[in-house]
Amino acid sequence: MEHINLKRYIRERMDQVLAGEPEDIREAYVQARTKEHREQLDVIVAELLDKHGLRLRFEEVAHHDDNDSLRQRLTSPA
Repeated sequence: MEHINLKRYIRERMDQVLAGEPEDIREAYVQARTKEHREQLDVIVAELLDKHGLRLRFEEVAHHDDNDSLRQRLTSPA
């Protein structure tokens, strides 16, 4: 299992699309990429795994920390 880890060229295309969206949409996308959001999802996943007797193949949810620049671009004024 893996958190959303978009390649740079896809993130850049998404930036263009999100630039035309309302502020609340852009903010929801930014928040979904935060460490806090990932931690909340990890808790939910852990509970579901336990409930259903499952486990993750590599014992953790994968995440790539290359999202800080995206967060900065989306939250900075255009």
